[in-house]
Parts: sequence; structure tokens; C-alpha cells
Amino acid sequence: LSSSHFMHLFKEQTGTSPLAYQQALRIEQAKASLVSTTLSISEIAEQTGYHDPLYFSRVFKKATGFSPKDYRRNCSQSD
Repeated sequence: LSSSHFMHLFKEQTGTSPLAYQQALRIEQAKASLVSTTLSISEIAEQTGYHDPLYFSRVFKKATGFSPKDYRRNCSQSD
């Protein structure tokens, strides 16, 4: 199974690329950690596979519309 064939089959089955799927899983894990722990943004970034917290923040904001800090603040207030 070549990598291009795998990517084609994966996208056919899921509607998204493997990279986008992995990124969505990481963002969901980060969202859960932001509301359920007191870990720092840097620790959550590292925990979810992002070694650069600034890059993590950009990716998170692009995916959710909120910075990690704002997401934590907004979700904590709604509880």
C-alpha cells in the first residue's frame, strides 16, 4: 500500500486527510485538557504533540476561533 493510495482511501472513508484528522484529534485533546486541568498552555501544547507553544496557539485559534487562553476562560465560565 503506497502512501498516496493510503491517503486517497483515508480521505474517501473519512472525508478528510490523515494530517487534518490527526490535527483535529490533537485539538480535541487540547480542548479537554484546557477545561479539565490547570496545566499551562505550553504543557498542553507539548502533551498534544506541538513542541512550539506559539504554533500550537495559532493552530488552535484557526481550528476553534479562540486562543487557548480565551477558550479556557470561556469554557470555565460556562460551567
